[in-house]
Formats: sequence, structure tokens, C-alpha cells
Amino acid sequence: MTPFYPYRRRLKRQRQQGEKTFGAAMMRLRKQRRLKRNDFPPVSSKEIARIERDEVGKPHARTLGVIAGRLGVRPEEIEHD
Repeated sequence: MTPFYPYRRRLKRQRQQGEKTFGAAMMRLRKQRRLKRNDFPPVSSKEIARIERDEVGKPHARTLGVIAGRLGVRPEEIEHD
């Protein structure tokens, strides 16, 4: 019996690439750079998770600056990735 894990990973990746939200774009950039949610001090990993799940409309300017700086992009580039 063949496990379904590769199929599920591929399906999840396709679904994430199709999402056009701010949180989805941020998560893609974070994963491309192999960063963890706790790699954005002083922003907590819980706040990063909330942003990626789109529970936060758009982060405050300071938070967005920290995230963009750590990702190595300008803040406006996160939305258009």
C-alpha cells in the first residue's frame, strides 16, 4: 500500500500557490526562505501565525516592516508575490 503523503503535500502546495491573500503570500515567502515563525523578533510566532491565517487584516506598519526586513523584501512586495 502506497502512502498518500506525497500527494497531500503536492495538493497543499498547489492550494497555497493559488491563494492570493496577504497571509498566503507571506507564508510562501517565509517558506521559500526556510524561515520559522519564531524567526521574526520582536513579533511573536503566534502573531505570525495569525497573519498567515488572515485573522489580521493587515499588520501594523512596524510589524510589517519587521516581517518585510526579515524576508528581504519591501513591504508592498509581500502582497504581490
